[in-house]
Amino acid sequence: MIGPERSWAGADLAGADLSGAILEGADFTNANLRDANFRESVAAGVRFDGADLSGAFLAHSSFAECHMTRTRLAGVQAQVWS
Repeated sequence: MIGPERSWAGADLAGADLSGAILEGADFTNANLRDANFRESVAAGVRFDGADLSGAFLAHSSFAECHMTRTRLAGVQAQVWS
């Protein structure tokens, strides 16, 4: 689990494998998460403000109550549930 005490603000995590991670309250503000794998991850209350998630794999994940102001999402792979 990556909890609220963890800050990855500004980190270069391009291509990181975060599959299956529990990311409660973590801070990824302005982080480079291009092409990161979030498969089957749970992100609750996470800050992604200004982060680059271009090309990231977000399918089969949950992103609830996340902050995503100015987050780049070009080319992400996501699945929408209705």
